[in-house]
Amino acid sequence: AHGVFDSRERAFRFYNLENKAEYFLKEGASQETVIEFITSIETKKQEFNQATAIEGKKQIVQEVISLWKDFTDKIEV
Repeated sequence: AHGVFDSRERAFRFYNLENKAEYFLKEGASQETVIEFITSIETKKQEFNQATAIEGKKQIVQEVISLWKDFTDKIEV
């Protein structure tokens, strides 16, 4: 049960990043950049949910962190 909670919590955090990206869109960020980021996060959520090994999930989380950093660099937050 603990693993299920972790997956749900992580998916919720991915969703939060999507919401933050949409906020930046309202604040003037490029629509193309926001859509690209949200699409990437959707892909990562699917990969995370399909990953069976903890190491695979950790790798995906690191990739999401990197995507977020790249996104915020592009929109100059």
